[in-house]
Amino acid sequence: MKTILDTPSINGPIVIKVKSKWTYEAIALLVDRDDFLHEVKDIRRHLGINELIRYNELKVLKQEDVHGLSIHFELLTDKSLKDWRSFDSLTPEGIDYLLHKYRKSQAFVNVIRFAILSGYVCDEHFDNDPIYYHAFKRGVDISLDSNEVAFIVYPETKIEQLEERFKQYKDYLKISDVKSEIKRDREWYWMYKKEKTSGRGIYKRIVEDWEKKHLPKDPNDYIDPNKIEQAVSRYKKLLNADI
Repeated sequence: MKTILDTPSINGPIVIKVKSKWTYEAIALLVDRDDFLHEVKDIRRHLGINELIRYNELKVLKQEDVHGLSIHFELLTDKSLKDWRSFDSLTPEGIDYLLHKYRKSQAFVNVIRFAILSGYVCDEHFDNDPIYYHAFKRGVDISLDSNEVAFIVYPETKIEQLEERFKQYKDYLKISDVKSEIKRDREWYWMYKKEKTSGRGIYKRIVEDWEKKHLPKDPNDYIDPNKIEQAVSRYKKLLNADI
C-alpha cells in the first residue's frame, strides 16, 4: 500500500527512491528541512510552476541542456513558465546559493533541480563520485568550495592512511552515521506534519494509519505512540542541526 512518501505532490514531501540508506538520509535531511522547502516553494512560484512535472517528462534533463528541457516541457504540457529566462535559476550556477547555504557539494545539483520540478529524486540524480586530478605530467591548481576538502595523495600513500585521514575530517564534512530506521522515522515525521493541524491525539491517529498501511509480521506487535513521538522528535533535531 502506498504511503505519504510514495506520491509526489506540490505541497507534500519530496519522493526519494534510492538504494543506499546513506544516500537516502543525506538527501532526506536536506529536502525535508522547512527552510529548504520554503526555498523550493519560492522558486516554483517564481517559475510559475503550480503543478509538478511528471518525472518521465524530465528524464531528458542533463546539466548542460536546460534550454532543451524547457522546450521539452513546453511541448509535453499546456503550461509554460512565466519567464523562460528564470529557468536559468535551475542551472548549476543558478542553484549555487542553495548549495552554499546548506553546505552541499555539486553532487546535489540535480537532486535540488528535480526536487523543485518534479518532487521526485532517484539514484541517477545524486552524483557523489570523487573528482580525480593528477599532477604527474603538469601542475594542477585546485580551488575548493567551503564544503569541500582535498586529500593530497602520493604514489607511496596507502589506502589505510587515506581512510584514517577521511575519518579525521568526518565531522567537518558533516557525514553522519546512517540511522537504520531513517525511512520509517521520515514517514512518521511527515504523518506528524499532516496530523498536527487536527488537534490532540496526533500520535494515536498516526498509529492507526500506520497499522493500516504496514501490517505487522506478528499480530501481537504494537507500535507505542511514545515511540513515534520520540522518533519524530529525533528526526526534527536532525533536520534542525547546525549546517
